[in-house]
Amino acid sequence: MNNNKFLSRDLLLLFCSMSMSFFVEYSIIAVFPVYISENLHYGRSYVGLFIGIFSVSALVIKFFTGYIADRTGRMVVLTAGLILCLICSGFYAFTTMFTALVFVRLAQGAGSGAIRAVYPAITVDIVGKHNAGKGIGFIGLTGMMGMVVASPIVFYFLEHIDYEMLFMTLCIILCLSLVPVMFMRVPKIILPSRKLTLASFLEYRVLMPAFLRFIVSIWHGLFVSYAVLHARHSGIANAGVVLTAYALGNIIMRPIAGYVFDKRSPGVIAWLAYSLLLVGYCIFAVSTEYFGIVSGAFIIGMGAGIEHTMMPTIAAKIVDKASLGRANSTLECAFSLGIVTGAVFCGKATESIPFDKLFISVGLLNIIPAVLFYVFVLKIYDRHFEK
Repeated sequence: MNNNKFLSRDLLLLFCSMSMSFFVEYSIIAVFPVYISENLHYGRSYVGLFIGIFSVSALVIKFFTGYIADRTGRMVVLTAGLILCLICSGFYAFTTMFTALVFVRLAQGAGSGAIRAVYPAITVDIVGKHNAGKGIGFIGLTGMMGMVVASPIVFYFLEHIDYEMLFMTLCIILCLSLVPVMFMRVPKIILPSRKLTLASFLEYRVLMPAFLRFIVSIWHGLFVSYAVLHARHSGIANAGVVLTAYALGNIIMRPIAGYVFDKRSPGVIAWLAYSLLLVGYCIFAVSTEYFGIVSGAFIIGMGAGIEHTMMPTIAAKIVDKASLGRANSTLECAFSLGIVTGAVFCGKATESIPFDKLFISVGLLNIIPAVLFYVFVLKIYDRHFEK
């Protein structure tokens, strides 16, 4: 492996593996509410419960993933996460009892959380810290592409096959996702054993970037949970198009942002991320026609694409390689906690606040992380940046 080369064999293998993994994850995300309500005849409250326990399980495992990866190696954690998700996908084909489904959702959340917490660190191991922005931006495309293509494909297949066959097909795809991992050559970075403390799980140097990640992911949790409802209330029949527009904006900006972060200070482009989020949410909120709502979602996706690339890149550039696992786990914990907070508390707010006012408020609140970034995070970056 050549750390001076960006598009290496190992990076492409990781890209293939993550593409298949996220395709399966977003396929299950898309189909699971329908599967629960229409095929197993559980009520809407159960749908929310199953989604919630998945997120909580992912949050909990992310907290420990950095420490586990430091002890066993990052590739071991990635492989274990893929295998766990594979097993859970197979169980969906045969599990209908409530208790069993809860257990499977908890296990799948743990597997997904482990994958998401460790793959950015593996990316930096492959491309080197000087290419961290481009690497993270490039690999980050896999999740957004999964969001774009999984939903239409999975519902197309459901017109021709049953749920059991669908889950077994997804299981086969996850089996294939393990093949590229077997051929990857990534340095095994393991820290010596030491006394367990809070610092074993959290990287203190990225706490402020993680706090900003938490704030912005609250808006993300609100958007992915309620954007479709807002679009439907505005008269858009195929309301899922807003998530597609969001993902496309994200896909466009991730590699561009990654390239900039490797060449210049993140302060050069951070303002654009928060400006796009502010403008996008306001356009999305006040629009009542198709073009305005889809444009707002696309602009939000562009801002989120920059922000989603910026914070992991900052973490990669201010910590040593041995601390990358903990740094990414810290960021991912903040991200998951923000999504849960946004989905739950903003969901409560929708009961008394109209969608348009709520999304406008969220847009204007992006001024807060923008100020915090330039007052605190940029100074932390300049102080700890390792050239």
